[in-house]
Amino acid sequence: MGNVKATLVGVSNYDNPRTPDIDACRNDIVEVKAALIKGLGISSQDIRLLGSSGRVNIKELETELQIASLVVEPEDTYIFYFSGHGNNGTLALSETVIGVQEVIELVDNIEARNKIIILDSCRSGDFLIPQIKTPDIDRMVEEFAGAGYAVMASCGANENSTFYPGNKISLYTHFLCDALTMDCIIKKGKKSLEEINELIFRMISVWNRKGVRIQHPIFRANITGTIYFPVQKYTSYQKQNIFKETEEYIIYEVLPFHHSRQKRYTAKVILKYYFDEIDIVKITKEIIDEIKYSNVYKNEIEERRFRGLPANMIRCHMGNDEQDMTDCNFEWITTWVDDTMDKNNWYRESNGSKILDGILVDKQKSYNALRILNQQTVTTEEFIKEARKYLNEMVAYADQFISKYREYSNGNISESELVNNVKDINVQIASIYFKISDLPKVPLECNSWAESIQQIAATIHDFTLFYSNKTMNTWSQENRKDLMKIKIKHYQQEIELIKQEEKKLKE
Repeated sequence: MGNVKATLVGVSNYDNPRTPDIDACRNDIVEVKAALIKGLGISSQDIRLLGSSGRVNIKELETELQIASLVVEPEDTYIFYFSGHGNNGTLALSETVIGVQEVIELVDNIEARNKIIILDSCRSGDFLIPQIKTPDIDRMVEEFAGAGYAVMASCGANENSTFYPGNKISLYTHFLCDALTMDCIIKKGKKSLEEINELIFRMISVWNRKGVRIQHPIFRANITGTIYFPVQKYTSYQKQNIFKETEEYIIYEVLPFHHSRQKRYTAKVILKYYFDEIDIVKITKEIIDEIKYSNVYKNEIEERRFRGLPANMIRCHMGNDEQDMTDCNFEWITTWVDDTMDKNNWYRESNGSKILDGILVDKQKSYNALRILNQQTVTTEEFIKEARKYLNEMVAYADQFISKYREYSNGNISESELVNNVKDINVQIASIYFKISDLPKVPLECNSWAESIQQIAATIHDFTLFYSNKTMNTWSQENRKDLMKIKIKHYQQEIELIKQEEKKLKE
């Protein structure tokens, strides 16, 4: 990601005597600048103000946008903010008016990876943006995710914007500045445009309950995923990795599945030779001694709870190569628990399993059949090409669905209209979801990438569950909204995960 650069325009004084001056607008751009610096860490020198004197004419605006086109780099995020009078799809400058759609097109022509247009004026919601086109089937997600533009408007096409009590700043701008500077929305060192906008919607919703000077913000975007702003240094929890190779076996991976006060591990093990039950017990005991006091945890909370303590339970899942580890297809599964555990519960003998020297040994009867079933049928290149085609199609339909949902959130269509508008999209999403589920065997070298595709496909498919004629009685209207908001955030996070996995593919 490049830098964030911004142009903030506030028009307070007007030539037309029938157009009242608004002192708040020159205050708005000062407050927004301070919020961008404090909340998003934007450099002061990357923010240009137009209207500090109160006046802004058309030539000055055009000059500022020309300057922006020169200083903004292709990987930058560009923010254009306007505060002033507006009406019938226009924004008022000191001596004339300019169409909202014209401003959007001028900003869109600036060669930034993404643009955010923020309009705080009366009837500012009167605009349209084009839908995202389905990306070419050979394009990587990182090439188009996060690209495009979003428009945030202070009110609907038939509503008036108002002022925060005291009339020193506009109402929407007040909540915008609050949302930009709040730390509660920081996730992994970043703030997202989605979270910022949702926070504004929530705060104005609370304001509207007072029943005076009501306005409903509008948000539209043609961005796949969302825009993230790094605001803090973030170091993810580093899980310890255990790998050990002996003459007989390899400890491929140790996974924690701790529970309450029980420290538990699963060890994935590659066997180098054929072994019988007695050998498997011997190997299991060696692995228990090796990892019993290991410190492998999912997070810092687990580490604080269990560090230095011996494991209460260790399970060994044993296969014969790395593909078995990836497929989770194991020839042997052994279980050991200490005396603090309920051994009657964990040591249950069944057909194919038995207890040998304090170890439950289970030979998997389906192992060989699954090995044959899991044999590779396509090359890595063929798999990537087919999977990417379905992924890009799925993402395009997800973006269309979210765009329709935004209009419902904006209050422009009813819930029943939303259900009708996404009916055909639901069919396409379901069709592609099953195609992704039925992809050929995943080649080892792109397994993580394929898993991320399955994950985002499942999330997108969940969209169809909330707004379908078949499921309208499953949740209340408010529950559907809450669930959809959560899934949109998951979708955006999973877009970022796929971008990371794509980088691994290229390594």
